[in-house]
Amino acid sequence: MEYIKLSNPSLIPNLAERTAEALRWFSQTPPPPEDDIRPTSKHMIGPVGSGLIRHSFFKNHTAPLHFSSVDALERYMNRVRRCLRFFHSLIHGILLYLTSALFVQGRKLLSGLATDPAKPVRIVGESLIFTQSDMHISNFGVDKWDNAVLMDFAEIGRLPLSFAKFTMMKTHDSFVTSVTNLLCWPASSNIRSMASVSSCLWMVSDPKLGAGMFCVF
Repeated sequence: MEYIKLSNPSLIPNLAERTAEALRWFSQTPPPPEDDIRPTSKHMIGPVGSGLIRHSFFKNHTAPLHFSSVDALERYMNRVRRCLRFFHSLIHGILLYLTSALFVQGRKLLSGLATDPAKPVRIVGESLIFTQSDMHISNFGVDKWDNAVLMDFAEIGRLPLSFAKFTMMKTHDSFVTSVTNLLCWPASSNIRSMASVSSCLWMVSDPKLGAGMFCVF
């Protein structure tokens, strides 16, 4: 990438439009042809070839496990969601206990934590698309021949559409907001639950959730 010379972004008034056009084309790119190395490439998720998924959804931007399918990834995400339900039930129980006037202040403090648990994540059946998981403006540009350029392929992978939307909605950057509005991707009911699950993953010390069974995913 060091040999690609991009124009100054401030000199490209339609950079958001060019970026949205490039991402739209990229999302429609078919997977590599099936071969002996990746016989299931049609249903491949993650980087082309091999490797762990790179995405800000996961702790340290890297999936802790190899997932063999979208179904395996969905099961993993909902396992975390069940942990959230447990803590929700625990906090609710504490609030019920703190019903006497003696603990009014404590009840008020904890009431803000007793939010509804995340709804189930449903990504099986979603479109699988190639997406750039790092939407920083430095990863997009136009070269001296007026070609739209997409950089940092280490952060690119084939993922369910909800992951692409999660990338866009996790930032308040004006450039990303403009690109998101131009893409006009359909709404996803998973985003709120994914945000809760992701926050949980970033806090746990063992993102593998202590389950060796996930290593086969």
